[in-house]
Amino acid sequence: MVALNNPSPTATPSAKSIRDLVPQDLGGIIARRGFAFQDHVTAKFCLDMLLGDQILEVWCETYDDIVLIWQESTFQVVEFVQVKKENLDQLWSPSTLCQRKDRTLGTSILEKNLSRDCCREAVRFRLCTSLPPNDVLNPLTLPVTHSDRQSSTEVIKKIAADLAGRIGTFESANRHGTDFWISNVVWEHATEDGIRDHNRVLLHRLLEANQIPAYCDTVESLYDNLLWKVKSAAEADWQQHKAQKMLKRGELLQWLLATATPLPNLTHEERLIKKLRDAGMDDVAVESAKVLRRQYTVELRQPRYLDTKSISFYSDQVPVVLHRLRSELDSGRRQENGSVFHHTCIESVMDISRVYRSEVADKPPDGFLLGCMYEVTARCRHRFIQANP
Repeated sequence: MVALNNPSPTATPSAKSIRDLVPQDLGGIIARRGFAFQDHVTAKFCLDMLLGDQILEVWCETYDDIVLIWQESTFQVVEFVQVKKENLDQLWSPSTLCQRKDRTLGTSILEKNLSRDCCREAVRFRLCTSLPPNDVLNPLTLPVTHSDRQSSTEVIKKIAADLAGRIGTFESANRHGTDFWISNVVWEHATEDGIRDHNRVLLHRLLEANQIPAYCDTVESLYDNLLWKVKSAAEADWQQHKAQKMLKRGELLQWLLATATPLPNLTHEERLIKKLRDAGMDDVAVESAKVLRRQYTVELRQPRYLDTKSISFYSDQVPVVLHRLRSELDSGRRQENGSVFHHTCIESVMDISRVYRSEVADKPPDGFLLGCMYEVTARCRHRFIQANP
């Protein structure tokens, strides 16, 4: 890792490195319920980091919602990212961007983002919102190198005058104001569903680049694990687990690939046994699962109870149900140990035939559905315990 030893020429002489500073506000870590949008945004930067070579680290809930460490030729840049998913009844405007809480200096989104400019490294800023900015602020969605982003253009002068008129002479610790922020900020906007779908495409590309079969259920399961990793990093305590909050490229790639191809030296049946043992299952449960899985694979090769269309339909539905349950377990919505969650999965999978009774002519035996669940588990596409961060 290259040291951040290239101070910004615009930083104050007394400014410390970002690695030597203490975050100003960690209050957001205490209660992060409803932060799914931010976690998807963080996952996007993680995948950008793994697919490229410019982002070196992604920091979660430290000096800002997200902090990115970029490699720029011979030096590194710190980018401070504010993430906002607001239920606004209008597009983002200079007014909402500069609105202060209880009229207190430094509490607006712009001021908070600008105030992060207190380290000696070169800095950039980014806003990631679920709604786009209005026409006045829309030029900020262009790259900072775009000709229409230059400070000499009339549109940028208008934005600068508008924002400066709202926050006055507010400056960062490095004595920079709105002009500096405008020159170094990029505004991105996308819906939560849009970011999630985009991330799945990126993850699929990453798996293919590392010669890992990118099945749909593989991508779904692995993306859930990545979200859990991001969430755990964001909620880690700064004082006790500072390193866990900083996701580094090499370490994250190694973890993700190991998660994508777990237990590479074990057979499918051995993987199934291990996952059941991890969930606290006894010998009887393990042997029953092995038998049901074998019966399922036999039915796939030589159908006796279902036609080909029904087999395909139900085999597709089981991973969907398991994906939903696993997501609830990892997110904390389900507080169940291994054996209880295993029972939940059994009941939910067996209920598939009732839910789709009117759509498929043939009713599958319960053993077929459970055998499919254990086959999915044997292929490391399911587990009965919470993901390891």
